[in-house]
Amino acid sequence: MKFPFEGWTIDARVMLAALLPTILIAIALAWYFTHTRIDDLDQSLNDRGLVIARLLGPNSEFGVFSGNAVLLKSLADSAATQPDVSGVAVLDASGKVLAVSGVLVHLSDHVPALPDRPQLLRRDRRGLFFGAPIKSVQVVHDELFQGGDVEPPVPPLGMVLVEVSVERFHSVRDRLIRSALVITMGGLVIAIWLARWLARGVTRPIMDLADTVGQIERGNLQARASVPTGGAVKMLEHGINAMAQSMDSARAGLEKRIADATAELQAQKEGAEHARTQMRQFLGAASHDLRQPLQALGLFCRALRRHVADSEGEHLVGRIERATLTLDNTLEALLDINKFDAGVVQATTQDFPLAPLLENLRATFSPTAAERGLRFKVRPSVLWCHSDPLLLERIVANLVANALRYTEHGGVVLGCRRAGDEIRIEIWDTGRGIAADKIPLIFREFERGGVQEQKFEERGLGLGLAIVDRLARLLKHRVDCQSTPARGSVFRVHLARARPRFALPAYSASAIDLSCLQGACVAIADDVPEVLEALGALFASLGAEVIAETSGVRLVMALGERQPGLLVTDFRLSESETGLDVIAAVRAHCAREVPALVVSGETDLQLADMLAEHGVPLVKKPVREEDMLAAVAHLLDCGNADAD
Repeated sequence: MKFPFEGWTIDARVMLAALLPTILIAIALAWYFTHTRIDDLDQSLNDRGLVIARLLGPNSEFGVFSGNAVLLKSLADSAATQPDVSGVAVLDASGKVLAVSGVLVHLSDHVPALPDRPQLLRRDRRGLFFGAPIKSVQVVHDELFQGGDVEPPVPPLGMVLVEVSVERFHSVRDRLIRSALVITMGGLVIAIWLARWLARGVTRPIMDLADTVGQIERGNLQARASVPTGGAVKMLEHGINAMAQSMDSARAGLEKRIADATAELQAQKEGAEHARTQMRQFLGAASHDLRQPLQALGLFCRALRRHVADSEGEHLVGRIERATLTLDNTLEALLDINKFDAGVVQATTQDFPLAPLLENLRATFSPTAAERGLRFKVRPSVLWCHSDPLLLERIVANLVANALRYTEHGGVVLGCRRAGDEIRIEIWDTGRGIAADKIPLIFREFERGGVQEQKFEERGLGLGLAIVDRLARLLKHRVDCQSTPARGSVFRVHLARARPRFALPAYSASAIDLSCLQGACVAIADDVPEVLEALGALFASLGAEVIAETSGVRLVMALGERQPGLLVTDFRLSESETGLDVIAAVRAHCAREVPALVVSGETDLQLADMLAEHGVPLVKKPVREEDMLAAVAHLLDCGNADAD
């Protein structure tokens, strides 16, 4: 169970212990004496009203009996002069008012029934209403003369009503309450001051000890406590000082141990750095010294082939060449593994488009696939990613090479998919597949997924996927695999997607087909006549009708009723006109979204982002023909060459 004042300071707790009884007693006494005084005032007012009503009853008998209204009025006026009496009335037995003095508020509501004795008839916030009967004085007859018969009592002749105001009572009551509150608050203020003074006296030694502990906590082990008191606090002072002394001694020993451990760690670090340096030197020497004889061996094989005439000799030379190639690949893989383990390879990540990477892989592996009689498809992509372009290409290249190595029929497909904030680079093959229990093992060194029946020179050393695993961990990418035996496998590389600065497909000049521009209208705006003429000649050579002007206004006027299929504009034109202004003007004139691209020589990196937000690609000046044609092909969707 949590203590309700657990978070309070010692000062606050001492003040609470001192103030709480004082406050309760002060409130109780103030309430008791004030309540008692108010009850006394109320009782006095009630008694005064009863006395006046009791006296008026007998005195009004003769006036009621004789019908002397003057006498009754005189009695009522006399009673109305008493303190707090607001009105007096005399009524007969039928309720008729015989005399009245002052204002009787309650009499206006209703006439009460005749009381049998003086009593309080009504009480509310306006006052007290008393009544007393007016009885006839009866002479008691002697039974000796009456023959023992007693006459019945005579009914009252009327009643007297007296209304007493409580206004002065309320005023006195409010004054008493205010006085009690003032006295109580004054007492509480004095009590708070005394409690605070006492609390400081109690907590000051404890706060001094806490300050000493705080100094020790901040590292000042020379701090010592000193409090002018005795008892438990003095014992606590001795304990704190002893603890500080012990900690000071322990710190000296700990500092020495830390210094020794630091020196040892520094020596180990220097040794590790020296070992890494030696490893780098070894890898460099191995890369140079081992590749030299391999290269010479390859040259000797090619020279030997020219001197071999029989088929058996050619067969042997071919076997030597394949063995040399296998040895070269194995050496390359082993050196790469050692580089990763030695920490030589460092990643430099950036945002870049995937299109050039895919095109490089197409050019690299298409001949290999054709030689093996396999289909190799690369799906083009306009996605951008965040990675190291060289290391990522190495990952995908190893996966593609692995897929081609273990695929005998069908082919391999390389493509990209968008998945939220990620990009998945996928490599599908129609190879023999991998058993489910082998998939967790394939990224280990010298593991070939259970494939043993291939030729030795085609099987590889089982390091390709190990290199993929190390590179992926270095780049913080995730690589997974799904496979069905006898049907094929798919490897996926998961990496972060980046915001494109309008990615253009990496088409080669021979892959671009702009036949869609035949007979189309192309609008061009540029304030440099030479550039305007060159762009016009380029599109005219493609069979397009060119309309070229130096400003957006001139271009809109020159278009007239014609609908351009493409708009090419410079970004900075004369008279503060921008390419976005030209695009807006032409699209407004044509009442449709005319495909448009911007050419510019500006170096502002934010320009491409701004244009991308408007869906407009940017081509940098000086404009190369292949860049312009690739941008137009992508924009018009008529130059996407088949990736087969």
